[in-house]
Amino acid sequence: MTRATPTLLMDLDGVIRHWPGHGRARGEQAAGLPAGTIRELGYGREFTLANLGVYTHEQWLAEVTTRLVEKYGPCAEAAIPWWDDDPGALDHEMVALLRRVQSSGTPIGLLSNNTTSLRRDLERHHLMDLFVTVVNSAEVQVVKPSPLIYRIALDKLNARAEDVIFIDDKMTNVLAARFVGMRAEQFTGIEALTEFLLATGIPLPPTYLAPAPDVSLGQVR
Repeated sequence: MTRATPTLLMDLDGVIRHWPGHGRARGEQAAGLPAGTIRELGYGREFTLANLGVYTHEQWLAEVTTRLVEKYGPCAEAAIPWWDDDPGALDHEMVALLRRVQSSGTPIGLLSNNTTSLRRDLERHHLMDLFVTVVNSAEVQVVKPSPLIYRIALDKLNARAEDVIFIDDKMTNVLAARFVGMRAEQFTGIEALTEFLLATGIPLPPTYLAPAPDVSLGQVR
C-alpha cells in the first residue's frame, strides 16, 4: 500500500517564534516597574485560562492589569500596551525552511497552545498563508498535551495520524502526538529538523528566499 503524501504539523512558540521579552521590558520601564514584574504576575492562572479559551486575550490582559495596579498603583497600567504590542520574534531561517516545504506541495498545519490573539499575531508576521489550518487551543478549548487536541488537528487536516509529522520543542507534546499515532520529533534546531524531514520523505526544493517582514516594535496602538 502506497503511503499518502505526508502532512507537516508544527508548533509555533519555541520553534518558529521566540519571545525575547522586548515588549515586557519596555512596558516595565515605561511604567517604572521592577524588571520581571510582568513575567511574575502575567503568566499564572489567568494565562492558563486564556490558553483554554476561558478568558479572551483581552480579558487576560485586563486581569493582569488589575493585579499590576493593585500591587504597584495606577501608573502600572502603562506597561500593558507595550507588552501587548509585542508579537514576538520570528526565526526567519525556520520560516524559510517551511516555505521550502510549502513549495514542495506538502501541506503544513499549525497546532499551538495560545490565546485568542494568535491569528492577529500570525497576520502581523505574514504567516497565515503558510498554514492550511490553524488549531489554536483557545479556540478549541483544549490544550496540548491532551490527545484530544491532536485528534482535532487530524480532523481539520483531513489526514490519518500515520501520515502526519508533528514537530514541537516540548517532549511531553511529542510523546502525546506519538500516542495518537503521529510521527513526532522534538525540535532541537534547524539542521536536525531538516535531516528529519528529508528522512521522512518530505522533499525540500532549493532554498526559498523572501524578504523578512518588518514587525519591530514601533508606536503603541
